[in-house]
Amino acid sequence: MTNKNSGGENPYADKIFTISNILSLSRIVIVIPIIYFLNLGNTNPSHNLTALALMIIGGLTDTFDGQLARKMNQITNFGKVVDPIADKIGMAAILLFLAFSRDDFPVWFLIVALVRDLLIFSAALYIKKKYAYLFTSNMLGKITITVVALMVTVYVVKDVFRIEEFYIFLLWISTMLLLTSFYVYILRLRQFLLSQKK
Repeated sequence: MTNKNSGGENPYADKIFTISNILSLSRIVIVIPIIYFLNLGNTNPSHNLTALALMIIGGLTDTFDGQLARKMNQITNFGKVVDPIADKIGMAAILLFLAFSRDDFPVWFLIVALVRDLLIFSAALYIKKKYAYLFTSNMLGKITITVVALMVTVYVVKDVFRIEEFYIFLLWISTMLLLTSFYVYILRLRQFLLSQKK
């Protein structure tokens, strides 16, 4: 579904510093300590548990920022943009670190995730500039980022808890969801572009 980038009667539409937006931005900031502890975890696996705890905190902010924005009627244009971008920046940074610092993390998964996100971001930027419309995340997109995040968290502690099989299962489910959600996004984009020609 597409949303017009318009504030309407919402007095918070053009605000930046709301509680929900600060929570969204915090997901970018928290990536720094996550990567720090993941790096320590390369030599001492117990530090991966600290990284896991921080990932869970980041995931909770993703859950609460949207709920707070709706409950407090503080849905903002900035929030519509920064929320999905915060997810993508945080996940991309962690995937990049894992792919280049740990031999058993699949580089091909990193490539699939990054290419998908770059294509979606480029298309969304084009639509926003040309038509002043903003594509918001749909439910499949939210499920995809949640499952990918779960896969990464399980990977981080798989050696501590001996859950290698569960990680492999989530890896393939994540890959399937990335490709499926990208296909659905292409369909949404095509439908939107066709609607503009009428």
